Amino acid sequence: PSHDNKVLKWCTDNLGVSEYHNSIPKIILSTKSHNGLFGLYNWETNAITIFAKRHKSFSAFIGTIIHEYTHYLQNPNSYDRCTIKFEQEAENNEIKYTSICLEYLNSLTYL
Repeated sequence: PSHDNKVLKWCTDNLGVSEYHNSIPKIILSTKSHNGLFGLYNWETNAITIFAKRHKSFSAFIGTIIHEYTHYLQNPNSYDRCTIKFEQEAENNEIKYTSICLEYLNSLTYL
């Protein structure tokens, strides 16, 4: 599997799956730029779009997937009134888990 799918597997194994969706999100790698965003999560299509050119490192790429995966876990019906809280939770998970996920991916390389 590709790196993005390995990160997604790490997310499902370590962060769980959403109670608001019937499947894990698909990842779309985009070469477009989107208003300076690194990635976004679409509730309706259950897809994480990663704007690949925005990332200067593999670690940043991992962090974006973790950030957007956190949005997949959140209640879409609460989004409008909890936007700041949702963003803080996603940023905290990105900071907290990026290096842990990177270590996990590095360990797979040596198996």
